[in-house]
Amino acid sequence: CYLRGLGCTPDHALAFECFRSAAKLGHPEGMDYVSACYEHGHGVKKDAELSLLWKMRGRAVRGGGRFHDERRGRGAGSI
Repeated sequence: CYLRGLGCTPDHALAFECFRSAAKLGHPEGMDYVSACYEHGHGVKKDAELSLLWKMRGRAVRGGGRFHDERRGRGAGSI
């Protein structure tokens, strides 16, 4: 795991890219990690708005519903 350096050197930027790739494929755990990275600034600049956005997308995927991104006018399935 690049985030914690398990079996490798920690690389937060690479970890973020891996999590974002999973999130874009619709994996809710990837969305949770992207949210946490934005919340804590791991591999990416802190951004509370994007953290909340990804957290809500993860919840929507788990619940089977769609999360509408008001800023972009589209649902979570259209990342």
